[in-house]
Amino acid sequence: MWTSQDLRRSFISFFKSHNHTHIPSSPIVPNDTSLLFTNSGMVQFKKIFLSTETNTFFNSLKRACSIQRCLRAGGKHNDLEDVGKDTYHHTYFEMLGNWSFNDYFKEKAIDLAYQYLVSLNIEMKNIYVTYYQGTDKIPTDHETKTLWLKYLPPERILPFEKENFWEMGDTGPCGPCTEIHYDRIGNRFVPELVNKDDPTVIEIWNIVFIEFERQNDNSLIILKNKSIDTGMGMERVLSILNNTFSNYMTDLFLPLFSVITEFSPINYIYKDSDCLEDVGCRVLADHGRTISVCIKEIRPSNEGRGYVLRRVIRRAIRYMKKMELKEGFLCELVRVASKITGVSISEEEMGVIMGEEVLFSRSLDKGLGVLEKVMESSKNKGGVISGSDIFLLYDTYGFPSDLTEIICKENNMVCDLKGFNDLFKEQREITRVRSKKCLTGRISTGVIEQLGGVIPTDDSFKYRCNGLRGSVLFTIENGLLIPYKETQEYDNENSCKETPCNQVLSKETINNNLIGLISDKTPFFSESGGQVSDIGKFYFMQKNSMKIDECVYADFRFLKKIFKEFEDTHKHIGELKIIDVQKYGSVVVHFGYLKGKLSEDVFMVYDGCRRECIRKNHSGTHLLNYFLRRVLFEEERNNLKEEIGFSKEEEKDSIDLKEGNNFNEKKDGKKADKKEQICGEIRNEEKILNNLNTIAFQMGSEVSEEKLRFDFSSLKNLSLENLKKVEFFVNSVINEELKVEKNTVKIENVGLETIRMKEEDYPGLVRKIEVKSKYGLISELCGGTHVDNTKEIGKFRILSEGSVSFSVRRIIAVTGESALERERKATKVLNLVREGKSVDTSILKELPLFERLEIENFIKENEKIKLEERKKIVNFHIKNIQESNEEFIIYEVKCEDLEKSVILIAAGLVKNKKSGVVWGKNEKEIFCSFRCENAVEKTEIFLKECLNVKVGGKGRIANGKALLTDNWNLKKFSELKI
Repeated sequence: MWTSQDLRRSFISFFKSHNHTHIPSSPIVPNDTSLLFTNSGMVQFKKIFLSTETNTFFNSLKRACSIQRCLRAGGKHNDLEDVGKDTYHHTYFEMLGNWSFNDYFKEKAIDLAYQYLVSLNIEMKNIYVTYYQGTDKIPTDHETKTLWLKYLPPERILPFEKENFWEMGDTGPCGPCTEIHYDRIGNRFVPELVNKDDPTVIEIWNIVFIEFERQNDNSLIILKNKSIDTGMGMERVLSILNNTFSNYMTDLFLPLFSVITEFSPINYIYKDSDCLEDVGCRVLADHGRTISVCIKEIRPSNEGRGYVLRRVIRRAIRYMKKMELKEGFLCELVRVASKITGVSISEEEMGVIMGEEVLFSRSLDKGLGVLEKVMESSKNKGGVISGSDIFLLYDTYGFPSDLTEIICKENNMVCDLKGFNDLFKEQREITRVRSKKCLTGRISTGVIEQLGGVIPTDDSFKYRCNGLRGSVLFTIENGLLIPYKETQEYDNENSCKETPCNQVLSKETINNNLIGLISDKTPFFSESGGQVSDIGKFYFMQKNSMKIDECVYADFRFLKKIFKEFEDTHKHIGELKIIDVQKYGSVVVHFGYLKGKLSEDVFMVYDGCRRECIRKNHSGTHLLNYFLRRVLFEEERNNLKEEIGFSKEEEKDSIDLKEGNNFNEKKDGKKADKKEQICGEIRNEEKILNNLNTIAFQMGSEVSEEKLRFDFSSLKNLSLENLKKVEFFVNSVINEELKVEKNTVKIENVGLETIRMKEEDYPGLVRKIEVKSKYGLISELCGGTHVDNTKEIGKFRILSEGSVSFSVRRIIAVTGESALERERKATKVLNLVREGKSVDTSILKELPLFERLEIENFIKENEKIKLEERKKIVNFHIKNIQESNEEFIIYEVKCEDLEKSVILIAAGLVKNKKSGVVWGKNEKEIFCSFRCENAVEKTEIFLKECLNVKVGGKGRIANGKALLTDNWNLKKFSELKI
C-alpha cells in the first residue's frame, strides 16, 4: 500500500533528479490581496511569472518543485459545496507541482509528466489528455496536441475551450493548459466522460503554459517570459496508486473515520457509499483537515477568511449533531487530522474550536427550531424559503446561507439566495458607510481620492528636527476635505473641485473637536512599517507673530520645558493635540483635538521623549531580526550536517568545496561522488534558507514607545538556548557602541545581504539602515526612525516568545530604561522568592523572560515545600481528631494557608465518621468547615456576628468564611454541639 509519505518522497526525488529546487510550502493565507487563500502551488511564484520579482533568491530560480498546502473554500476556486457529494473533491488538499521559469516550456513539461507517471507504474492506457481549443482571441494549441502524440493515440487527446484555460484569480498570470485525466475503471474507451465530473474519470494533473496576464479590465497581455506551472492532486493520485475508487480510502482520511466510529453511539463504520451517513463522514473528515490547517493562521470571524473558517466549523458541527456524535468529537477529529496534515495544534487553538462548538451548538438548536417553522409556513408558498428568512437565520443565529440551503434541500425546499445576497450586500454597505465616520486611519474613500490632487507633504524633516514652522493647507471635518482658504490652489485640476467654498472650517473657538489637518510640511513621523506615529502639538499663531527658526532641533529631555517656554513666549491663538498621523499616498494627515482657533501659521512639535523610546525599540528590532536569522540558520545548518553524518574532517571537505576546491582530488571512487553530492545538497539548502528567508522571515512587527513586537516564520518552538544567544548577541552589538548608518540608495544597488520584506514593492530610492559589527554587516531596508549609535539603545531584553499562528511566532522585547527597570524589578522579586517569601505573580509577565522563568521555577519549588509542610500539619490535626471522644467536635487550627488547611482537616471528620466543625482565624478573617446535619444552617449561625459572610455547600458539608468583628466569640456557639 502506498502511503502519502511515499508519494511525497517519490515526487520530490524525481524532480530534484531533474535539477528542480525543492521549495517549502507557503502558508495557507497568501500575501496577495486578490486571493482569499493559497489555492494552488504557483501562488508564491506569482511575481516570477509577472517578472516583478527582484533581488531575491526567487529571481534566480529556473526550475522548482513543491508540495503546497491548498485551500479551495471561497473565492474563484471553491469546492466547499461539492465536498461529501463525491469521493474526489476536498476543501483542503496538497498539490504536487513543478515549475519552469523561462527555462523549459511545453515539450519538456509534457515529457517530465509522462516520465513521472510511468515511474509510478500508472497504466497509460487508462489516460486521457486535453488541450486548449482556441477562441477568436487565442488560437488553438496545436503544439500541445502534437507533443502528446508521442505517447498517446489521437483519440485520447481531446480539445476543450474554457476548461483548458487556467487562471489563478480574477487577475494575474494565466494561460492555456493540458490536463491529464485517469479512468479508474480502465480497459474501455469513454472520452465522453472527460471533464464531466464523473467519479470514474478524474483529472489528476494540470500543466499550465503561463503566457498571459489577466488585467482588471479583463483584457490579456502577453508576458515577456514563458513559464510552466503544474499541479497534481496528491489525494487523487494516492487513491489510484492504491487501486481504490475513492480518495477517502487512503491514509489521508481513514484515521478520521476511526474517530467517527469511536464517537458514534452505534459505532458507525464508513462504507464509502452514497448514503447520507457516508456523505456526512466525508464532510467531517474533509472539514477536520481544513480546520486543522486554518486554525494555525486565522481565527473564526464574521468576514473574509475568518468567516470561511467559521462556515467550515459550523458545517462540521451540524453534521456532528445530525449523526449524534458524542461530546468532544470535533476537537478529537481536529487533533487526529493535525497529525495527518503535519500541523501542531496548541491548547489555545483547541480552545478556539471548542468555543465555536459551544456557541454554535446553542444557536443551532434555536435556529433549527426557527428554520423548521419557516419551512412549515413556506409549504404554502411553493416550498421557497425567502431571502429575508435566510438572512434572519444568518444574522441572528449564525447560520451560514449554505448550511440553510443544505437543510432545505434535505427537505425538498428551495432557497431564495438572490434575495439573501441582496440583503447581505445592503448590510455590508451600511457597515461601510458607518466606518467612514471614523477619522483616524479610516477617512472616507471620497476624501482619499481628493487627497490625490493635494500638494505632497514634505515630511523629510522627520529625520532632521522636532520643531518646524509651516502653513495649514487643508482640514478634514465631518468627512469633508476643506481648504483652509477659499482661494486654496490645487496641483490637479480634476481633484477637490467639488469641495464647496462655503464649507471652510470655522475659525472661531472650537473646543475638543477631532479633526484632520494637512500642512505643507511636517516633522511628524506617520504610522508605517510597523512603527507607530508621533504625537505632539500644533500651535496656531497670529499672522507674522512667530519669531522662531523654521527648523528646530531640541534636546528631548527638555521637551516639556520647550513646550512651556513656547506657550509663555509666543502668542498662539489655538493648539491641536496630535494623537495620530497617517499618510495617504504622498499626503500626511495629522489627527487631533482642537482647542482654541485655527490660523494659517503653525509651529509643529512632536513628543521627542516618546520618539527617543521608539527609536531605541526600532533599532533593537533590526538587531533582533538579524541575530534571530543568524542563530536559527546556524542551527539548521548543523542539523543538516548531523542528518547526513558529517565528521569534522568531512565538514572541512565541505568547506573546501564551498571555496571552489576539487573534492575529487582528495577522495576517489563512489564514496567521493556521494560525498560531493551531499555537499552540493548542503550548499543548495543553505542558499535556499539564506535567500528565501524560510528561517525567521519577518511576518510583521510593531514598534511603539513601550515595547517592540516581532513576528517571524518558524515551524518549531525556539529553544531557550537560542533565545539566550539572540539576546546576548544583540546586547553585544549595543555594548560595542557602533555607528548606525542611514543612507538613501537606488533599489537596484541593494545587495542580497540586506534584509527586506518579502512581497514588498519598493520604490526606486530606498532608505538603508546598516551597522557594521564583528558578527557581520547588519543591513535592512527601513523608512523608520533609528538611533545614531547602538549605545543609545542601552539594553535589550526579551519579555516573551510564543506561537501566534501556524508557522508564525512572536517575540516581545523592550530596550533602554524600560529594560533596565525590569531587570532591577526582577532582581528584587528573585531575592524574595529565594528567601521563600510570597510575591504577586501578576507582575511576573512584566519581567525579562529568563528571570521570569527562574522565578517561576523557584515559586514551584516553594509550593512543593509548602505542600509537604501542609500535608504534615493536616495529618497531625486529623490524628488529634481521631483521638477525640467528643460527640460533636469543635476543633481550632492555627497555621498558614488557613482556608485550605481547614477544609482538608475537616475531611478527616467524615473519614473518621465524626461530626463537628474545624475552624481557624487570623487577624482579619475566620474560616470554618462543618461536617454534620444541617451544615449550611449551622455555618451561618457560627458566622452570624461577622461581616461579609460567605457560605457554600449542602447536606452534611458546608464551608464558610467572613471578616472578624469584636462581637464574635466562640463561647456563644456551645449550643451547636449535638
